[in-house]
Amino acid sequence: MIDFIKRHPLSVTLAFILHVVLGWLVVNQWEHSSEIMVHNVDAQNNKLPAELPVEVIQPMNTYTVDSKIIEQQLANIKAQENQKIVQAKQLEEKSLAEQKRLKELEAQKQQEQKRLEELKKQQALEKKEAEKQKRLAEEKKRQAEQEAKRIAEAKKQAEEEKRKAAEAIKIAEEAKKKAEAQRQKAQEEERLAKEKRLAEEKKRQEEEAKVLAAKKAAEKAEQERIAAEKKAKEAEAARLAEEKRKQALAKELAEKEKERQRLAEEAARAKAQKERDMAEAALQQQLAQEAARQREAERQKQLKSMQQQYVSAIASDVKNHWKTPANISDKAECDLYIVQNMAGEIQSVKVLNCNEHANRQFKVAAEQAVWRAAPLPLAPVNEIFEKEIAFKFKP
Repeated sequence: MIDFIKRHPLSVTLAFILHVVLGWLVVNQWEHSSEIMVHNVDAQNNKLPAELPVEVIQPMNTYTVDSKIIEQQLANIKAQENQKIVQAKQLEEKSLAEQKRLKELEAQKQQEQKRLEELKKQQALEKKEAEKQKRLAEEKKRQAEQEAKRIAEAKKQAEEEKRKAAEAIKIAEEAKKKAEAQRQKAQEEERLAKEKRLAEEKKRQEEEAKVLAAKKAAEKAEQERIAAEKKAKEAEAARLAEEKRKQALAKELAEKEKERQRLAEEAARAKAQKERDMAEAALQQQLAQEAARQREAERQKQLKSMQQQYVSAIASDVKNHWKTPANISDKAECDLYIVQNMAGEIQSVKVLNCNEHANRQFKVAAEQAVWRAAPLPLAPVNEIFEKEIAFKFKP
């Protein structure tokens, strides 16, 4: 009831005022007709009162009254009664109207209660839907926060990976620059070594050309000498032929005794000529042997010089690949014994005969310098190639 009053204060107020008015009318009617009996009206059957209110007249004292006055009083009473009947009808109509209005109000109240219940249900559904939407919004917010956190972490991780990638690129670039510098240095060293080998090869070729020129000159001189000897022999043969012709003529003129003497002299001359030819041949052979010996000595001298240069080139190449380690003495030196093949490929390295200043670090660095120098410079000619090379190493 209180909830209904709170929900419909205007309707309740109007109903209260109406009841007050009706109560006032009823009280007022009873005050003016205290002697009148009023029968209840059957509101349901809408019937008129069975008996009209009757004024109870008190016993009156007998006295003489004017008839006009009585008629006037009766008329007034009748008028009052008619007025009361009209008022009763109006009151009945008002009561019926009020009952009808109350029924309408009750119907409105029921409809309002039904509407309120539906509204409560709707509000409950809306509240439930609002709570659902709120939960969904909170879930979306939580997911959005998680997504934002994940995106932030991914961004942070991407920035870290980018930083690491930049550092890796920087390190790679530095390594590339360092490798490029080392490559250029190696190319420069290789170019210098190649130029050095070419210069040595050119020098060797020039020396070989000189040797060949000297050899050709000696061969030419030998040919000229042989030609001169041949010419001398031919001249001697011509002279001998002329002498023979003269002797033949003398034979014809001389006696038989002189012929025998001539023959003896001719035999002696032939013998002497043979001895001269033999001596000449021996001299020529001796000269040829001496020339060959000189040529061989010159060739051996050149080969020895070339071999020294070859060993020096290997030692120089090893020094070029020397990397000075720490804690070694400037007086340290050792003999390096290297075994190689014709292609200059190193097969083994030994460090021997070191002095007291050569420590183990020096020996290891010297051996590593030999391996870094591979392949070793090639021999300019095969005659001076040595499979085993030994030289004193002092960087």
